[in-house]
Amino acid sequence: MDGLLKLLKSSPLQSREWRLQNIYTIRDAGGQLVKFKPNSDQRKFYNRFHNCNHILKARKLGFSTWTKILATDAMLFPWSNDGLSIGHIDYSLPDGKKKLKMIAEAYENLSNGTIHPDTYKLGETIQKAISLRAGKEELSMSNGSEAWCSTSLRGSTPQWLDISELGKTAIFAPIKAEEIRSGALNSITPGNVVNIESTHEGGEAGLHYELLDICMNADDSTLSEVDFRFHFFAWHNDPRYALPATGKLRPEIAAYFARLSASHPELKFTPEQMFWYDRKQNVQKYAMKKEFPTTPGEAFEAIGQFAIYGKEMADLVAAGHITNFGMEKHSPIFTFWDIGLSDYTAVWLIQPHARWFLVLDWFEAEGQPGSSMPDQMLRWENKWNKPISAHFLPHDAETRSPNDGKSYKTALADAGLRNIIVVPRTPDKWLGIGYVRDLLPHCWFHSENCDTPREQDGRKLPSGVASLKGYHKQITPANKTLREQPEHDQFSHSCDAFRTFAEAHRRGMINAPSTMNHTPRSIR
Repeated sequence: MDGLLKLLKSSPLQSREWRLQNIYTIRDAGGQLVKFKPNSDQRKFYNRFHNCNHILKARKLGFSTWTKILATDAMLFPWSNDGLSIGHIDYSLPDGKKKLKMIAEAYENLSNGTIHPDTYKLGETIQKAISLRAGKEELSMSNGSEAWCSTSLRGSTPQWLDISELGKTAIFAPIKAEEIRSGALNSITPGNVVNIESTHEGGEAGLHYELLDICMNADDSTLSEVDFRFHFFAWHNDPRYALPATGKLRPEIAAYFARLSASHPELKFTPEQMFWYDRKQNVQKYAMKKEFPTTPGEAFEAIGQFAIYGKEMADLVAAGHITNFGMEKHSPIFTFWDIGLSDYTAVWLIQPHARWFLVLDWFEAEGQPGSSMPDQMLRWENKWNKPISAHFLPHDAETRSPNDGKSYKTALADAGLRNIIVVPRTPDKWLGIGYVRDLLPHCWFHSENCDTPREQDGRKLPSGVASLKGYHKQITPANKTLREQPEHDQFSHSCDAFRTFAEAHRRGMINAPSTMNHTPRSIR
């Protein structure tokens, strides 16, 4: 170690910037070991490096690799005489092991003369001074530095923490995400380094969205050591993402870039970039905004891989059907419910008009007894200056409570709500989901009322529109296997309420004369 200290004083190794550009090794896209040279996006990140960093990115820009090279250098040349402890959190343990392997290979090839003909002698000196003991889940160096990987690192207090794929973890393993929040992130103290790098999934919901929302709205000039700095790296910054423009853009892609030019005049695209995007989107389809966002906001619009209404919601966004509009004066309005006492109650306010369905408003709250809901209906009637013609409830509204023997429907009626209609149960949930898919192309959603996240205990929760976008099939995080049934989570309640609408429509209940011709007051 003494020899290394002497060498640091009289060689380029004393410069961190020089080390990061000259002595480390990575695997390229083809799996070959090559000398590491930071690309332009990686250098931009380094120049804006903060104690806590949150990177929203497109795929294959090299930030998992870059954070591991930075970690390798920090372990070899720590700021502490006792070495440095580094933790890595990933979506799965095999993914985490691969990241640790990057550190091991960077160390092992310091003295590789083929890859580093100009610096391998310096590499030999480093390896003589600091030895490495490498396992699959943890590494340790003779200078006291250590690194380990996990899916949550609960109970650990590393001085340097890298978190990969938090976007996927937050949606498909929310319990694990909460462990990351309450454990690893809760242990951050001034002087620690934390790097979160991930694409985003799940729209405006989940831990990843919450953290992004905080740092995207923070004042970059007043960040403390424990505040996160936001970094965004889009696909169009990478010179690899271009193709010779040998054909015309598809009309929808040409329209996409026209909208971008209007809303973001600062963004400029070459014909080669646009042609690459056209061909890539033709394969990626609705995953394009998740994998290759052009702007940060696009990442929140992206439809997840297992989204149940993914295609329909993406088409609505593209068609401009999520916007602000007024109510039609002469058509009746109705509510459609999913009920919950210990769970969430969700309600949609919808106006059928001609061949369209105007989704005017949305409500969701936790633990709402029937006695409290007529007030919400009255607020809507006052807001829209129109009585609600009928309230459609799911089949379980007639289930009697073991406490008082009353059903939810009875509780609503006792509280003064009238014109309650219970929609019979559709035996197959996927049949009801199919009805929703049939109706969504005919829907217009009021953006302000239905696509604004609600807040609870200081946290933003998904809006009604975000719930329809985020509703997804179950997957098992351990092996990523898919279960053919919807996940019951923060998205499902509003989606179940919307399914009540679709099932009532399919049964012809909304257009029944007893409903359409009746215009009572909701509260009497």
